[in-house]
Amino acid sequence: MHRWDQVQDYFRFTVVRDPLKRLLAVYTNRVVGLRELHKSRKINRGQVNLTPDPDPDYFFQNLSAYIAVSSSVKHHALPTSIFTGADLARYDRVYRTSDISKLQDDLSEHIDARVTVPHFNSSDSPLMLDDLKPKTHRVLAARLEHEYRHLDGFFTNPFIAKHKSMTSWVRQSTCTTARADLSLG
Repeated sequence: MHRWDQVQDYFRFTVVRDPLKRLLAVYTNRVVGLRELHKSRKINRGQVNLTPDPDPDYFFQNLSAYIAVSSSVKHHALPTSIFTGADLARYDRVYRTSDISKLQDDLSEHIDARVTVPHFNSSDSPLMLDDLKPKTHRVLAARLEHEYRHLDGFFTNPFIAKHKSMTSWVRQSTCTTARADLSLG
């Protein structure tokens, strides 16, 4: 019997966070805020050529190396599917972190008592995709591609959306230039 069969009559739910926001928070919360890399024995002993205070571009461009030396970074950078499983259809409801108030209401209804879900881990200085270099965008896009496919329908992959809007802009600019050239001739 699969473990899911044991909870078939339960209200099965999960909460998911936008993959990029979650990964950016690894840096702002774990690396900058909590200074987790300063606890890494391998970094402290000089066994690896990594700084405990990387800038965000260096951190994300070397994320695999940082995952190898910090269990906290590893835990928070693991793909969502490790925690939710590959099939989100097994859940009665999937909530985005932005839907926490709906989760509170649904849980309150299911148990017939008021439920409050506190919010933690908000960063004082959030990091945005536009704060990062194009090379870091490419690294993150490759790393998060599978995760955005897994969470399709819940989040839009910003790297695809950005690529589409740039392609559209280039196409529009090219058409405008071609029209201008035709009207001159």
